[in-house]
Amino acid sequence: MSVVAFERKQDSGEWSEKELNTLVAALGAAMAPGTGREWETGITEKGDVQFYLLGPLPEQACELCVSRIDGRYILDDGSGRLLFEHRNLDLVALHAKAAVPSASWLMVRAITCGVRFAARSTKRQSRGSSRAKSCLSSLYRSLRLSPDLASPFPDHRPILKVA
Repeated sequence: MSVVAFERKQDSGEWSEKELNTLVAALGAAMAPGTGREWETGITEKGDVQFYLLGPLPEQACELCVSRIDGRYILDDGSGRLLFEHRNLDLVALHAKAAVPSASWLMVRAITCGVRFAARSTKRQSRGSSRAKSCLSSLYRSLRLSPDLASPFPDHRPILKVA
């Protein structure tokens, strides 16, 4: 019996349409209109392909990067910190989706904060209002909203005015 050595198939230096569709579908919510995020592709000095999730203008800082090196997909946080690595792009895309902060999580945080405030304020009328103002102020900053905005919902009236 003889063993024949096969030459390794080299990466083409480009993302396939299927790979791009997988990444764009996974990060679709992160790139929704209004977020200011975009994606771009590139190639390293060694010819390895990369997919970048870019933040809003004017900085367009890299928030996530997916690289394909020797058939492995490597996910890093844009600062070069390794988040996940695997041969299965679907798994890497799931980890990329989980790594991107989204406005929906901020909304969950706001609702949780509001519920906690309401529960506490019924028990302790005097101590809760400054904590609620602080919580709502940080939410508005996170969403980049003006504190004067009552709510993203037009027919909703605020319970408490943020100073």
